[in-house]
Amino acid sequence: MKVYVFSRNGLLVLLITVLSIALAGFFIGCGGGDDDDDDDAASDDDAVGDDDTTGPDGDCDGIIPTNTLLTNGGFERPDAELSTILLEAGEEMDGWIVAEGNVETVSSNTGTKSAEGHQWLDVNGSMAGAIYQDVTTEPGAEYEVLFCVSGNPGGGSEGQGPKVLQVLWDGEFVAEIEVDTTGREATKMDWEAEKYKIPADLVTGETSRLELRSLSDDQGAYGPAVDAVALVPLP
Repeated sequence: MKVYVFSRNGLLVLLITVLSIALAGFFIGCGGGDDDDDDDAASDDDAVGDDDTTGPDGDCDGIIPTNTLLTNGGFERPDAELSTILLEAGEEMDGWIVAEGNVETVSSNTGTKSAEGHQWLDVNGSMAGAIYQDVTTEPGAEYEVLFCVSGNPGGGSEGQGPKVLQVLWDGEFVAEIEVDTTGREATKMDWEAEKYKIPADLVTGETSRLELRSLSDDQGAYGPAVDAVALVPLP
């Protein structure tokens, strides 16, 4: 703001000229803010659209039901950041326990594609492994286990071939799934949706154990892959 003072015919005239640069700048800034927000929103949309490491891949939508009884069904913890984390027998990963062998959480930042979130689990770490989670259940009730399954196709010819995942409930057989990764690439995992009913006669206690086990002893570090695991009560 500038102030001008001058005299004319003996009269002191105070002329105040307000140059509303700051005020105009304020309004311009407000108007420009909307444009900036639009630009930011467009950038966010572009970022989501360009992210090909998550989202639909195969016939699995990767959505974990909100009423799941499991913790960390997407294997987002621990955070592998830009790489992988190898977990040995006896180690915990936020709800899951490694039962035997070892397993590996894999970040989609490695160039692979998760079914949900940004991480998935290879049930072979450097060898076939198994994980379990104990959940509170109602004896005699029925449940359904849902998950996405694929196989780790990395490692060249070593990663190609059939991978076998076994599902157990309190040690009882529920399912066995074989996924052949021949010809697949890590950037397109072709996740498959699976769901299995846990019948009432298998639910005998107030605590039950869901176990996922690799039967691919001959696949070394490239085993069956799982993501978006959920357990929901049936009506």
